[in-house]
Amino acid sequence: MPLLKTKSIKVRLIVATLMIVGVLAAEHITKQNSPNKDDTKLKEVEHLFTNIPVYPGAQEVHASWSSKERLAGVIKTYKTEAGFNELKQYYTETLPRLGWHFDGEKEIKDWWRDLGGRELIFQAGEYYVHIQYAGDKADYAWNYAVSVGWRR
Repeated sequence: MPLLKTKSIKVRLIVATLMIVGVLAAEHITKQNSPNKDDTKLKEVEHLFTNIPVYPGAQEVHASWSSKERLAGVIKTYKTEAGFNELKQYYTETLPRLGWHFDGEKEIKDWWRDLGGRELIFQAGEYYVHIQYAGDKADYAWNYAVSVGWRR
């Protein structure tokens, strides 16, 4: 019986490995046929991000990016003494002058907890900018984030 159980585990591991490889290969193939082939959209997003101003006095905490078949994005988090109203005024005055259309504001929650988080949404063609305020009750290493992205 232990030999049969061992073979069963090995078969499951082989099948799981093949499934993972298959998914990764399919993602690679579909990305090569997407507008984000060779990270084209990610490069455009990175360029757009360089034109988004940082709130005066804010310190960058972290940066990350993502590039897939149907999305590409860059996000940076910042620490500042400014509250949501100051951030909102700054970005709703600044971004439209740079060609970004204000598309709304929404409340955001962290795992269903209301920490006072808010998000400002801007659009320019197929690209977006989100300004996220963590909230007055949030206790993160950052209190606001800027993300620029493309979504198909």
